[in-house]
Amino acid sequence: MSENEALELIAIYQANAINSFTVFLSLTFAYLTADYVVGRVLSPFQTMAISGLYVASSMTLGTACVISTQAWAEIIASQTAMLDALVLYRGGYWDVFVGVLMMAVLALGIYFMFNVRRRDLSKNDEMQG
Repeated sequence: MSENEALELIAIYQANAINSFTVFLSLTFAYLTADYVVGRVLSPFQTMAISGLYVASSMTLGTACVISTQAWAEIIASQTAMLDALVLYRGGYWDVFVGVLMMAVLALGIYFMFNVRRRDLSKNDEMQG
């Protein structure tokens, strides 16, 4: 594969990773918004169902993002000319970074859901009134 073809494939895999991450962030903010607006009135079953869907969808998007990141990391590792000069492409840490970041956001989203469900609304009413 020529260097130009490698660069084009890297751009395609990066676009796929960015798209997956963007959908993941959209899903996370939708989950957090729904949790903040109606989290206190959801039944335990509804909470578990929504959280389960969120986790399953996030894991699917996270897997797609990490696979795309690993694919372009492998292409970079197999090419040696111009790509070695790009500092951000060296090291092979992008797939680990993306995976850890997505798992941290997922964990914080779940924590937020259960924290909102346990908060005492009477304290908020006293502060406002």
